[in-house]
Amino acid sequence: MRKLLFTIFPKTIMQILFFRAFGKFFNLKNPKTFYEKLLWLNYNKQSALKTQCADKYTVREYIIEKGYKEYLIELYSVTSNVKTIPYNSFPSQFILKCNHGANYNITCFDKSTFDTYKTNKILAKWLKTDFSKQYGELHYRFISRKIICEKYLGVDLLDYKVYCFNGNPVYIMVCTNRQYGPPNFYFYTKDWEYKHFLKEDLPNPHLKKPILLKDLLKFCTDISKPFSFVRVDCYLINNKIIFGEMTFTPSAFLDRQTKKEVNLHLGQLLDLKNIFIC
Repeated sequence: MRKLLFTIFPKTIMQILFFRAFGKFFNLKNPKTFYEKLLWLNYNKQSALKTQCADKYTVREYIIEKGYKEYLIELYSVTSNVKTIPYNSFPSQFILKCNHGANYNITCFDKSTFDTYKTNKILAKWLKTDFSKQYGELHYRFISRKIICEKYLGVDLLDYKVYCFNGNPVYIMVCTNRQYGPPNFYFYTKDWEYKHFLKEDLPNPHLKKPILLKDLLKFCTDISKPFSFVRVDCYLINNKIIFGEMTFTPSAFLDRQTKKEVNLHLGQLLDLKNIFIC
């Protein structure tokens, strides 16, 4: 029902969801907060490049064009039909993803016990879904839907999510504990100073500064230059940067965990008077 309502009344439904998350309606005529400004960009600044980079498959072409092919996860296959997924050619562990949304991931830990029939049913359902109608994230609307299979990277990985404003990486959010329970999110400056941005206190906030931090920031600077805002998600494994994806609308505009003053602070960093491509 919500998908249908998003099709007919996209901004009205988004206003309701926004009010539930923040206790107020968003203001697109004079946006102040981070998520209000992301909504403004969503409705006013779409582009073919933004769609390409939101696509988990075609973003690989963009990363290669920027000179960072070695940062890509090994790709085993790509198809638009579950019937042509070449399971026999895959190693014992792998990850299947749909390219046109978020949380469309299935991990195979052991191919000998992997239920391909059940997996194909899930993937086929995802392929039929227009993800842009979930929360009105318009950059997903024109993605040609595909299933990709990538190398399995391991367990208990640290996920480095770099917040970039007008080509300038400002904050790094480190995601931990994703494999075993509710994840923890730690924010740091690019000088690796911990910032208490979330409403709840987290255990052990002083994570070790990564050796590749300088290289990570350079990479994020290079690929984020065309965008007013993008979050670049990466892993650091065996002294190597592994690119994950580019995220234009974190938490689908509805993050309840970030402090109110942080939402305002990030909004100040997002200058809508200095719009790049999108």
